[in-house]
Amino acid sequence: MTNGTQVVSRITERNPDKRLLLFADQFEELYTLCQVKEEQERFADTLLEAIHHKSLTLVFTLRADFYGYVLSHRPLRDALQEFTPQLLSSMNQEELQAAIEQPAQKLEVQLEDGLTQRILDDVGQEPGNLPLLEFALTRLWEKQVHRVLTHQAYDEIGGVKKALANHAEQIYQQLSEAEQNQAQRIFLQLVRPGEGTEDTRRLATRAEVGQDNWGLVSYLAGYQARLVVTGRHEQEDTVEVVHEALIREWGTLREWINANRQFRVWQERLKVAMLEWKNNNHDSGALLRGVPLTVAEDWLHKRGDELTQEERDFIRVSTQQPDKEKQQRDRSRRLAIIVLGSFSVIALSLAGIAGVGWWSAAISQINSLTNTSDALLNSNGREAVKTSLKAVVQMEGTPWVGANTRTQVELGLMHTVHNVAAPNTLGGHAKQVYGVSFSPDGKMLATASADNTVKLWDTSTDKQIKTLKGHTNSVNGVSFSPNGKMLATASGDNTVKLWDTSTGKQIKTLKGHTNSVNGVSFSPNGKMLATASGDNTVKLWDTSTGKQIKTLKGHTNSVNGVSFSPNGKMLATASGDYRVRLWRWDFDYLLREGCDFIREYFNTNPPEDESDRHMCDGIGSGK
Repeated sequence: MTNGTQVVSRITERNPDKRLLLFADQFEELYTLCQVKEEQERFADTLLEAIHHKSLTLVFTLRADFYGYVLSHRPLRDALQEFTPQLLSSMNQEELQAAIEQPAQKLEVQLEDGLTQRILDDVGQEPGNLPLLEFALTRLWEKQVHRVLTHQAYDEIGGVKKALANHAEQIYQQLSEAEQNQAQRIFLQLVRPGEGTEDTRRLATRAEVGQDNWGLVSYLAGYQARLVVTGRHEQEDTVEVVHEALIREWGTLREWINANRQFRVWQERLKVAMLEWKNNNHDSGALLRGVPLTVAEDWLHKRGDELTQEERDFIRVSTQQPDKEKQQRDRSRRLAIIVLGSFSVIALSLAGIAGVGWWSAAISQINSLTNTSDALLNSNGREAVKTSLKAVVQMEGTPWVGANTRTQVELGLMHTVHNVAAPNTLGGHAKQVYGVSFSPDGKMLATASADNTVKLWDTSTDKQIKTLKGHTNSVNGVSFSPNGKMLATASGDNTVKLWDTSTGKQIKTLKGHTNSVNGVSFSPNGKMLATASGDNTVKLWDTSTGKQIKTLKGHTNSVNGVSFSPNGKMLATASGDYRVRLWRWDFDYLLREGCDFIREYFNTNPPEDESDRHMCDGIGSGK
């Protein structure tokens, strides 16, 4: 590599009255595209050597998750200590809008009406949204027609979320067969399989995805792919998918997850068991036994290369434990015979000790049966239910069972029965279900769905009672009134509807929001309804007349949730602006706060009319 100082000297000699600015964008590619640490450090040392020349200034940009790589090289870290890095946080809605519209304006390219807002709605507030937006805009830009970005082109690329999934498939198809197998191993560890819930992303360590696969991880995190994000946690390299949309939308990944679901569910449970063992100072009582151990040995044989060294060691220690316990029992038996033969008086005391030993063994068996029923659930449902029932029988016949053990047994029985003997799944909606609400008496359940309907169910029979139709967009939230006679539904069609729960007929439609309504909440007396909306506001309504009482403003992003306090004097609102607001209409509280504020203001800003200074005398905090 050419000496950096020599290069700088040649340039400055030809331009003696000018300074040289070297700008290195996406500096993280030094680590994603180059896997040899010596080369990385040699390149960094050359840069450092060059910037010592007084006529050179270096500016580089770096993703935050790669900052640890920079700091790991001592010379580079020492150089950075002389400066304060400028940190850029995630973009807010206004900045995102500018990122979409301003480049187009500068090049005289137009966006069709409503396209910007549509893109912003798709991006939302999830972490990692900027790469999604950037990628979608790049694809959209390529499809402009007569200098216009259209809704049709946006549909063709699949929108913000589908664009990434399509891109992921293209990247995958460009890999060699060996790399495709590595990619499957990597991505399977980046997904936490749901058990009755959606699959979600998880943070995986270098050990979990495989040390030999980390080179591919770095490529997938690089500028060309951008499918994963790497970082460090507790001195360990980590990786996660760039966005959960990849899990939902990328068909190849969905196939991998479904084909390997049983293994991954078991592996996640193994991690929990291993953590409990560690937290209990490697107590042998927390090791695997019985069926769970047999299942673990089977997976170790089949897919041991996909387990971390810690997981393999945990299984091996568990397999060795029965031999140790047998040796311990034999020693105890021999000792007991010796003692009983020599001291007949002590024999009576040993009876008590044996009782304690019996109780301890009984508790261990209860816990073992509970764990075994969970392990059998995926492979043999009938045996899982039977084992769970055995745990109950054993518990009922054992005195002094602790609350924690009893809870585990009861939850285990619930889990197996609901999944095998009496599946508690209410199927009827045609699309995703967004909200649920029990009636006050618990006899009825309301479910809100993206299929634009609300369904009412009889909780004693799990049968559908009625389907409420009327919304023209997804129903996002649902709530029963305190007396159970009325149901409020919030919809993406910007409206709220009130329904008579006894007849299923629509009572009123509340209009006023200018964006999707995301949540609803009745006041404890049922006289008021609060609605949360994507238009950044909360509205209060009179439930008897359907008239709007007040609009609460203050959030700077979509309001996603709303809830009254039990006494009805406070309202909590949750928003995409990362804030929760508490709204109070306790008159005494508001009066005190208002007067305290005015007094404090007048202390530094004298009023024009001195009589104003005494307006709160006798009330507020000075009352």
